[in-house]
Amino acid sequence: LLREKYSKAMREGTELNVKLNPADQDFLAHLNDYIYALMSNHGLNSDMVADKMCMSRSQLNRKVRAITGYNTSAYILRLLASTEELIGDIALKCGFEDANYFARLFKQIFNVTPSQYRKSLIQ
Repeated sequence: LLREKYSKAMREGTELNVKLNPADQDFLAHLNDYIYALMSNHGLNSDMVADKMCMSRSQLNRKVRAITGYNTSAYILRLLASTEELIGDIALKCGFEDANYFARLFKQIFNVTPSQYRKSLIQ
């Protein structure tokens, strides 16, 4: 039930209204810090983030999925799409050489394009 609550809040962009326990808040804050710090590396992936978090990739996936309902890769895509950077630049930072492929993959996961996702954040 909690996973569904947090997943729904993330999809609707109301995750700030969802109360997490302090340990989960700290975990996500550290995760976000590492993701933003690693953004300058081309080919950002969940293995790199897991290494920085001193966890295995499977442990990181389980923890992120338990809190957000998304796997680590989807969480990274969502987090990067919420920045002000150009979608093409985000795609390159995630290791995608083709921004169109990045957008198609993003749409498969979130049912909206990265541009539509950004517009929904503004509203």
